[in-house]
Amino acid sequence: MSPFSFAQRLLPKRLISSAAGMLARIESPSILKNQLIRWFIAHYGVDMSEAARTSPGSYSCFEDFFTRELKPSIRPQPCDRRVISCPVDGTVSACGLIAKGTLVSAKGHDYSVSELMAADSSSFEGGTYATFYLAPRDYHRVHVPTDAELEGVSHVPGALFSVNARTEADISALLCRNERVAFQLMLEEGRLCLVMVGALIVAGISTRYLSPHARNSGLRRPVVRRDCRERLNRGLELGRFRMGSTVVLLLTEDAGELAGLEPGRGVRVGEAIGMLGKARQ
Repeated sequence: MSPFSFAQRLLPKRLISSAAGMLARIESPSILKNQLIRWFIAHYGVDMSEAARTSPGSYSCFEDFFTRELKPSIRPQPCDRRVISCPVDGTVSACGLIAKGTLVSAKGHDYSVSELMAADSSSFEGGTYATFYLAPRDYHRVHVPTDAELEGVSHVPGALFSVNARTEADISALLCRNERVAFQLMLEEGRLCLVMVGALIVAGISTRYLSPHARNSGLRRPVVRRDCRERLNRGLELGRFRMGSTVVLLLTEDAGELAGLEPGRGVRVGEAIGMLGKARQ
């Protein structure tokens, strides 16, 4: 186990993440806030030409910058409504078939789909999945990948380990250990589940479907489930992260398939990553 992973087991991860979140929301003097944002842009290579607000001075605090919106229409959705569009900007870390109730991470660890979703996953057997990593430089809002009906949202308490490759190699079932929010979506045929996974510093997963009290509530809290009946259009914002993290997308076999993905591929919101109702080859 690497020293970084070992240290995470000992550190008060939730306290660190909460403190970082509080600092990020402080409306500090402009000169300090602007310098921090400029440093972050330069250090991580953030492409500000896509942002709706390009000047550091236009953001009220660091969190406002980090969860920045993009210019209108800069991430167009496909014309074909059968196309499944990418929900995030990021990098594919793993993808494939769901077999024996598990999916496989980039480091070869098996993850229980039921544990990840905190729900029965039998309908997803034989389906496809993709895991996307969002780096600090990426756009951090998460969007609906296809027209669907939102059935329910679950907040699953957990730890806040880093989700980088080094930690994932050292800590088994990492995505099932971390705090996460799962969205259950019903399609015309089949189902889709989108899971936003929190991480170290990312104590904040914001979504209008859960109250702040339900989110970020600690390891010992019960799973919070909210039933929803809302029609969602492809491209609508589902939620946002406050630092780099991971999104897992799962699709039942009868709904279609995720395709054209491979580990290491960079993706953007709106890119075609699958097709509804397409027979598997």
